Amino acid sequence: MRSDCSIFRPMKTFFRVIGYAHFGPKLFVPYAFATLLYVTFSIINFTALIPILEVLFDQVNTTTVSNSSADPDSILSNLKQDFYHFLTGLISEKGKKYALFVICMIILSSVFLSNLFRYFSDLILVQVRAKIIYNLRKHLYDRMVSAPMSFFGENRKAETLSRMTTDIQEIETSVVYTLKVFLKEPVLVLGYLVILFSLSIELTIYTLALIPVSGIIISTIARNLKKKAFRSQGLLGEIAFILDETLSSMRIIKAFNAESFMTAQFSKVNRLYQGFNISMGRRFQLAGPLSEFLGVSTMIILLLLGGNMVIGQTESLSASQFIGFLIIFSQILAPAKAMSQAHSLMQRGIASANRVFEIVDQHKPRDVQGEFISIKVFNNNIQFKDVSFGYTHERLVLKDVNLTIEKGKSYALVGSSGAGKSTLTDLILHYYRPKKGGIYLDGKNIDSLDQTDLRNLISVVTQETLLFNDTVFSNIKFNMEDKSKSDIIKAAKMANAHEFILRMSEGYETIIGDKGTKLSGGERQRIAIARAILKDAPILILDEATSALDSDTEKSIRATLDKLMHERTSIVITHRLNTIMSIDEIIILEQGQVIECGTHDNLLKSSDYYRRNVELFSQYND
Repeated sequence: MRSDCSIFRPMKTFFRVIGYAHFGPKLFVPYAFATLLYVTFSIINFTALIPILEVLFDQVNTTTVSNSSADPDSILSNLKQDFYHFLTGLISEKGKKYALFVICMIILSSVFLSNLFRYFSDLILVQVRAKIIYNLRKHLYDRMVSAPMSFFGENRKAETLSRMTTDIQEIETSVVYTLKVFLKEPVLVLGYLVILFSLSIELTIYTLALIPVSGIIISTIARNLKKKAFRSQGLLGEIAFILDETLSSMRIIKAFNAESFMTAQFSKVNRLYQGFNISMGRRFQLAGPLSEFLGVSTMIILLLLGGNMVIGQTESLSASQFIGFLIIFSQILAPAKAMSQAHSLMQRGIASANRVFEIVDQHKPRDVQGEFISIKVFNNNIQFKDVSFGYTHERLVLKDVNLTIEKGKSYALVGSSGAGKSTLTDLILHYYRPKKGGIYLDGKNIDSLDQTDLRNLISVVTQETLLFNDTVFSNIKFNMEDKSKSDIIKAAKMANAHEFILRMSEGYETIIGDKGTKLSGGERQRIAIARAILKDAPILILDEATSALDSDTEKSIRATLDKLMHERTSIVITHRLNTIMSIDEIIILEQGQVIECGTHDNLLKSSDYYRRNVELFSQYND
C-alpha cells in the first residue's frame, strides 16, 4: 500500500497544481479542437511520404491499389485505397513527375496547417500557464496574509519568500511545461501508432515491447531527481534567509567586524547548494542523451527485424512501407523523448509544489471555520478571565490573568522586559489565542467575533515603527480609503508631523524608502502616530509610542496623545513613568502575572515595586 501511495502522490500534486488553471470548456474545447487538427495534419505529413516513395520506386500500380483495400471495413484502409486510386489516375493522366509535385504540395500544405493549429493550441496553453501561476501565487499570498501571527513565528521570512518566488518560478518552468507535453505528445504518439499498426502489426508490437525498457530507466532517474530537487530548493531558502539577515543587520555586522564570519556562513550553504545542483544536473542532463540512445537502439533493432522481413520478401511489408515505417517511428521518438524529459522536469516542479503547499496547508483560514459575530461599536469593557498564554508549550508568558478594561478609561501596562505587556495587547488584537481562559469584548468572546470588525475598533502605534516603501500620504492613509486629503493633513498636524513633511522634496508625495529608511526614527514614529489618529478607533494601543522621540518632540505631541486617550479607551505600554502619572489605572505585570493595579498616587503608597521604579527613574533623569 505504501508503494502505491508513493506512486500516486506526485500525480496528486501535479493535478492539484493544474487545478489552479480552472481549465473549463471555454479553454478546453478550442484547445482540444486545435490539438486534434495539429495531430491530424502532422500524421498526414509523414504518411504521405509512402506514396512518394512508391512513385519513386515505381511501385504504384493496380496491384498496390488492390492490396491496399484488403480490409474493406477499415476507414483507414478505405482512405488509403481512395488515395491510391487518385494517385494512379493522376500518374496515368499527367505522369509521375506531376503526381510527385502534387503530393509534395499536399505535404507542404499539411505542414503549414499542422503548425498553424499547433500555434493556436500553444496560445491557449499560454493562457493556462499564466492562470495557474497567477492563481497559485495569489492563493499563497492570501493564505500568508490571513495566517495567524504564530505562523510568522514558526516560519522564517526568507524561507517564505523563497517559496513565493523561486519555487513558484520552478513550477512555472516545469509542471506547466509538463502539462503542455502531456496534453499534446501522447495524442501525437497514439496517432503515429495507428499508422504504424496499419503498416505492420508485427513490427509495431516489437516496438511496443521495446519502449517500456526506456521508460523504466528514465523513471528511475526521475525519482532520484525529485529527492535532490526538494533538498536543493530547501538550500535556496537557506541562502535567501542568510541574505535577508545580512541586509537587515549590516550595521551590527560591520560594528563587530563580522564580515568574514558571515561570508563563511554564506559560503558553506552556497557550496552545499552548488553540490546538490551539480548532482541534480548530472541526472537531469542524463535523461536526454540516454533516451536518445535508447531510441536509436530501438531503431536499430527495428531495422534488423524489418530489414529481414523485406529481404525475405514478406508480402506484408514492402520496401517503401518499411522505409515509411522507420520515418514515422522516428517521429515518435521526439514526443517520447519530450515526455521522458518532462517526467524528469516534473519531479523538480513537484518538489517545489510540495514546498508551496506546505505553506498553503499549514493552517486553514479563520473565515471557513464557521459564522462569526459582527461587531461595529465598543460599548462597555474588555475582560480577561483566567487567561494563560505561551508562544511555546514549555513556557507561559501570561499566567491566569484576570483584568477588566473599562470603556473611556486609560490604562498603563508597567513591568520589566518579558513581563508580558506587549503579549497582552497582542491577545486583544487576536494575533494569538489564549492557551487557557478567554478574552471578552462587551461580554462576547473575541474568538467568536468577526476578526475584521474587531480590529476596526482598535488603533495601534507599535514600538517598532512599521512603514511601507510608498509616499508619506499613502502611509498615513493606509487602507482608509474613506479619508480625504484634509483629514490626512489634520492627523499629521496633530502628530506634529506636518511641518517636517512639507520640508521634504515632494511633500506628502515623497517616497520614504524601505521601512521608512529616508526618515529619522522620530519622523517615522510621528507618521505612525498620525496613521493611528486618522483611523479614529474607539480603542487606542500605544506600545512605547514615543520611544523614538526626543524629549522636546515628545512634549509637543503629548498633549495630543493625552487628548486622544481622554476620548478613547487607551492602553499604554511605556518605560517612561513620567508619562503615566495622569493615567486612570496602572497595571503592574511581573513574570506574566498581574501583581498590582491602581493610580499613580495609590501605587506610590502601596507598592514597593512601583515606588522603587519611580525613584530609579527620577534618579536616572536627574
